[in-house]
Amino acid sequence: MNLAENTRNLQVMGDKIVLDVMAPSPAMHERKRMEKAIQSAIQEKFPDKDLQLNLMIPDNAQMTNNVIKGTPLEGVQNIIAIASGKGGVGKSTVTANLAVVLAQMGFKVGVLDADIYGPSQPTMFDVADEKPQAVNKNGKSLIAPVENYGVKLLSIGFFAGVNQAVVWRGPMATKALNQMIRDADWGALDFLLVDLPPGTGDIHLSLVQQLPITGAVIVSTPQAIALADVRKGVAMFQMDAIQVPVLGLVENMSYFTPAELPDNKYYIFGQDGVKHYAEDLALPFLGEIPLVQSIREAGDIGRPVGLQENGILKEVYEQIAQNMVESYPITPASDILHFMNQYRNQGVKILQAEDEIAAAGAALGASFGGALGVTASSGPGIALKAETINLAVMLEIPLVIANIQRGGPSTGLPTKTEQSDLLQVLYGRNGESPIPVIAAKKPTDAFWAAYTACKIAVEHMTPVMLLSDGYIANGAEPWKFPKADELPPIKIPVFEDDPDSFEPYTADKATDQSYKNNEYLKYKVKYNLLGADLIYAGDATLSVKEKNLNGKPHYYCVGQGSSQ
Repeated sequence: MNLAENTRNLQVMGDKIVLDVMAPSPAMHERKRMEKAIQSAIQEKFPDKDLQLNLMIPDNAQMTNNVIKGTPLEGVQNIIAIASGKGGVGKSTVTANLAVVLAQMGFKVGVLDADIYGPSQPTMFDVADEKPQAVNKNGKSLIAPVENYGVKLLSIGFFAGVNQAVVWRGPMATKALNQMIRDADWGALDFLLVDLPPGTGDIHLSLVQQLPITGAVIVSTPQAIALADVRKGVAMFQMDAIQVPVLGLVENMSYFTPAELPDNKYYIFGQDGVKHYAEDLALPFLGEIPLVQSIREAGDIGRPVGLQENGILKEVYEQIAQNMVESYPITPASDILHFMNQYRNQGVKILQAEDEIAAAGAALGASFGGALGVTASSGPGIALKAETINLAVMLEIPLVIANIQRGGPSTGLPTKTEQSDLLQVLYGRNGESPIPVIAAKKPTDAFWAAYTACKIAVEHMTPVMLLSDGYIANGAEPWKFPKADELPPIKIPVFEDDPDSFEPYTADKATDQSYKNNEYLKYKVKYNLLGADLIYAGDATLSVKEKNLNGKPHYYCVGQGSSQ
C-alpha cells in the first residue's frame, strides 16, 4: 500500500503526530496489519514522537472498486463454481451429476468445463465425438453449446483432440476460457455450473473477473491430505478482492459398502472429515456421496448415475442439489448465520431451513419453546416472513428479525447497498400489527442495536425488527467488547395472575378494553400503544403515563415517535 496516497490528514504538534489514513479494506485483520506496520515505521523514524493513528473505513463505492466482479452473462441467472483443493476427489463427477438432477427438477442448466488441462465433461455426457456449431445471433457468430440429457455443455475437450495434450501458459488458457464464456450462445439458464481445475490459480481468478459468481461449492474426500487444501480453496473465494459466497462442502467417497454386505460401511478415507471441517469453517455441509462402483461405470459410459430412476445414488445427488439451492445466500444477511454457527458450544442452535417462511416459523417455534428465536434475511425474504411476524404479534411471543437491507425491489440487487426497506418494516404487515424497529447507525452501533432488540423482544413479548445494510454488515470499526456486568439486565416478565385463568383477549365489560390490570400486561400496554413509527437511533426516549378510565388505571406512551 502506498501510504502517501491513502493519507487524509497529517499534523505534527510538538511531540505528537496525528495521522488519518484511509484503509484499503474494512476487514479488521487487514486494518490491524496496517496499523502495526504504520506504528512500526513511525517509531523507527521518530522514536520520540507520540503517534495518534486514525484508520478510516472506505465508503461503499471505494470498497466496490476493490472487489473483482465480472459482468453478467445475458440470460444466465445463477453461476455456481464447483471447485476442489486437490485433484482426484471426484469434482467433475459431482458437477455432471448435479447438472443432470437439476435439469430433471425442471431447471435450465448449463455446464462450462473450465478444467482446461483435464476436460472430462464431454466423456461424462457421452458427447466426446460432438463438435459445437456456430450460430449467428444479432449479426455476431457465436458458439452453440452441445446439449445432452437436457444440459448445455461447452468444454475445451471439444476443440482439442482426444489424445492431444493441452500445453498452454496461463494467458492462453485464460483466453480460451473467455471465448467459451463470452462467445457462446448459452441462452436462458437457471444455473451455469463451472467445473474448475483443482487448486487455485489463473483460471479461478479469470473466472471471477469474467463472471459474477453466485456461489462456490467445494468437493473433497474425507482424508486429511485432501482437507488440507480445502481451506486454501475456501480462503480464495473469501478473499477481500473476490468475495464469492461458499455455498457449502460436499464429501465424496465417504464410505464403501460391498454389494454382498449392504448394511456395512467401510470408511476407507476416514469418517466425517469434510463434515467436521465444514463445522470448523462455519460453512454448510451439503452431503456425502458413497464410494460405489456404479458411479464410476456410469461416468465412463457417459450416462451420469443421477439419471438412474429410483436409485439411492440419484437421491443422494438430489439431496445435495437441493441443499445447494437452499444454501443460496440472501446477500448480505447470510453472514449472520455463518458467524453465529461459531458459537454452537455456547448453546446457540443453528437451523438452515428450506425457505424464508420455514425459517421464520422455526424461529418462532424456538421462542415458543422458551428460547429466543432469531431469523435473518433481506428485503424479499422479509416479505415472505410477514405472516409469521403477524402471528408472533398476536401470540405475544418474542422474536428478533434481522433485515440486512439490499437495493431494489423483488429479489433486488444483492451487492448494492441501499436503505430501502424502512416503509416495509414499519407498515408491511396486515391487520394493524405494529412492532418496534431498531436501526444500527454504524458498525460500532450494531452490537448495542442487536442487544437492545433482544432486550425489547423479551421484556415486552413482541417481535422486533433489527435494521442494518450491506455497508454496516460488512464494515468494521475499532470497538471494545463490553463486560457482561456492563450490559443492562434483561428483565423477563412473569405472570401476575394464575396462568390457567389468564385470558388476554377477553374484553373488560366496564371499559370495553381487552387489557387487564396486571403487571404482565403493563409491559404489553406500555409498548403496544407505541405504533410502528418509533425507530431506535441510539438516543430515543419514552415515558409511560397513567390515566384513569372508569376508575381503572390505563397506560399510554408519550415521546418522540409516539402515535398515542
